[in-house]
Order: sequence, then structure tokens, then C-alpha cells
Amino acid sequence: MIGIIGAMQEEIELLKSKIINIKETKIYENIYYSGIMNRKEIVITKCGIGKVNAAFVTQTLITNFNISAIINIGLSGSVSEELNIGDIVISNRLVYHDVDVTAFGYNLGQIPSFENTFFEADDELINSAKKNEKEDVHIGIIATGDQFINNLEKRREIKEKFNALCVEMEGAAIAHICFLNKVPFVVIRSISDKASGEADSQFEKNLKFATEKLAKILEKIIGDYNGI
Repeated sequence: MIGIIGAMQEEIELLKSKIINIKETKIYENIYYSGIMNRKEIVITKCGIGKVNAAFVTQTLITNFNISAIINIGLSGSVSEELNIGDIVISNRLVYHDVDVTAFGYNLGQIPSFENTFFEADDELINSAKKNEKEDVHIGIIATGDQFINNLEKRREIKEKFNALCVEMEGAAIAHICFLNKVPFVVIRSISDKASGEADSQFEKNLKFATEKLAKILEKIIGDYNGI
């Protein structure tokens, strides 16, 4: 079973409509929608905004369903000049841009006691995403933090310190929980804004367009993915 997590209802609504034999399961305050998509068993849910919500729902998903892989979808702000609105970013690595324990000798973004600063996405999931959507697709680092970035200085700082392509608020937390549970994962983001001073209005304006593009690519990935 493939688990799919989106932060907002808009990010999962189109996908829900494509599930065959849909079943709803309520766990705590969250609804998990399971069924068949492209001949594969899936379960999709909304985690809410931010790292704690994302981590909680990811662990609940893994604990209560027979999950073989997790795909996180959603919108993000570009911190790279090469990205345009609607472009797709596929993670090869995830990092927390708002974690700083450098005073004790750790790298910026590194969680204490963790050997690596970055969480590595699954190669097969990356390849499935890459080959199914060749135009306007970029593979690289996605940075996560509990901030909506709409400031050029902060945007520049994240790009310079982490060499990230885009920034969002859930991906690294989902990657973190998948790493602890040894569950393959990938994060796929559609660019909704440029993380600049106009990011909030850009986000609202491009929400529908960006989510439709995500739904299209995700259907193809699910059909292609053969597990581990």
C-alpha cells in the first residue's frame, strides 16, 4: 500500500475523486481515504500545515496501514531562479532549514545524534516520478521549516546555505519519520510562488493550477511504482 500525504485539503481533493472503492477511516481527528488507484492500493490523507502535524500523521499512517512507501505532495516556494510557477520539484534530499545546533558542532540543519544532515529519498520513487513527467521537472534538495517564506533575504539565505531548489513546511518531517521507520519516500512539490514579498498572493493565485499538475503526475507514478 502506498501512502500519500498532502498538507491541505486542496492538495488531496482531486486525488480522492480518482480512488476506486474508497473507504474512510478516522484515526484521532484525521480521515484516511483508502482504495485503488491505477491498480495499486493507496491511502491518502491530509496532515495539516507544519512539521509536527506532518510527523504525527506520517507515524499514524505507518502504524495503522501496511505501508510500503510514502509520497508527500504539495505546493512550495521557489528559492532557485531556474524554477517557474508550476514547475515540479522531486526531492533527492530533504533538510530542515530552521534547525540550528551549530553551537555544539553540528552542521546547520542537522538533528543532534543523527549522522547525516539530509534525509535521502528513495531512488525508485525518484525515477518513477522523473520518467513520467519530463517537462519542467527538477530533482534536488527541498528545505523544510515552520515558516512561510515571503522574504527575499531569507529566500537567498536558504538557497546559499542548503543549495535548495524550493522551500515548504512538511517534507523533511515526513522524511524524518520515514527514515526512522525504514519506509521509502519521496517528496514532490509544485511551485506556487517565488518565496518573495508577493508569495502570499502568488500562492493563492496559483493554488488550483499547481495542485492539478501534482494530481496528474502522481497518478502516473502510482501506476509505475513496483515497490521494493
